[in-house]
Amino acid sequence: MSLPTSAESAALPLTRTGAGRQLWLLRIACLLQLLGFGTTFSFEAVWMRDHFMGETFIGSVIFTYMLLILCSGVAWGMLADRTGQAARIACAGCAIFVAGVIWLSFSDSPGAFLAYAFFRGLGQPMILNMMPVLVFAVIGTGETGGVGRGYSLYRIFGSVGFIASSLAFPYLFSGVEWILRAGAAGLILGALPLLWIPPTRRHADGDGRRREVFRNRELLGFLAATFFFATAHPAVYAFLSPYARSMGADNTTIGLLGALMGVVALIALPICGWATDRFGPRRLLVLALLAQPLRALAQSLAATPAGLFPAQFFHFFTWAGSEVAAYLFVTRLVGERHRALGMALYNGALILGMMAGSPVCGYLAEHHGYVAMYRTMSAVASLGLAIFGVLLWRRSRAAPAPEFKAGA
Repeated sequence: MSLPTSAESAALPLTRTGAGRQLWLLRIACLLQLLGFGTTFSFEAVWMRDHFMGETFIGSVIFTYMLLILCSGVAWGMLADRTGQAARIACAGCAIFVAGVIWLSFSDSPGAFLAYAFFRGLGQPMILNMMPVLVFAVIGTGETGGVGRGYSLYRIFGSVGFIASSLAFPYLFSGVEWILRAGAAGLILGALPLLWIPPTRRHADGDGRRREVFRNRELLGFLAATFFFATAHPAVYAFLSPYARSMGADNTTIGLLGALMGVVALIALPICGWATDRFGPRRLLVLALLAQPLRALAQSLAATPAGLFPAQFFHFFTWAGSEVAAYLFVTRLVGERHRALGMALYNGALILGMMAGSPVCGYLAEHHGYVAMYRTMSAVASLGLAIFGVLLWRRSRAAPAPEFKAGA
């Protein structure tokens, strides 16, 4: 089997066999990547907490890699649109992220943890921004044809990997450092299928047409709503594990919390994919923006580690719903020509919200307690729902915002 060597192959229409083969390669890559991401996301804060790092410092580490993700993500997106090399960028991102996770597993000081933030901040957007670009390049973004179902099926494989790592690794490895190293091995394997993915179509646009993307009012309004939605992400995700640890949870319980999120996502993804195709992405986004403040509030009501489990069912919409609907919503607004840039802008809004929320969450958790943190971030996340509601109200009273035609 030979590797594709030129971008011209991407200009040819995909046959059904070729598209199916590429989708399977992307699904396998997603499964293996989430096998690695799952352990990192669940245990990086636990590893720092076990080395006597305070919540404020953990929030600062999160802020640091979020800043790097924000700064580099848009640049990687424009590069992918211009060169068509999204798959190669994702491969390089896997290598950088693996180096960071291995470094983390040996780290025990503030300086070393901040160095890990550099690796993650550079590598993560190279993977997470590029993978949806590669999938939509195969399945399209049209109003018909089961696009939501196609993307959700791809993401189901990632959920399987996340569940497998969350359930199996804490049982197989007694130390957190070995759990992290096992995740790094998954990320290495996750890069291999991408070597057989051909380049996407090149779009060497001028600055003038790119500026049209930044003038799309519906896109800008959605990015503003995403920002407030994401401010609660550090609370509901990054600080979930140390919150559980402060209640006395062991590694197995923390792993089960991550596994439950994976199971919920596994169930929700096909349903949300069908709902997106049936009702459109906007309605699903309303539910996601509503579920986020409710999830943070529910976690504040937990009195024991067991009490945290019911709140994870909101993952149905806060992650699975938004994962399917938001990517499709943005790609339809920006069109094929700026698909990678659109992914970078959406993920950039998420990152910017998390950057704003991380130090606030860390300060509130350390000085006022986790309950105050969760309730405050619930109120802040509610602003995202309000902004999106105003956006939909204005849209209903006027002509829809212009969308770029794919390939135009």
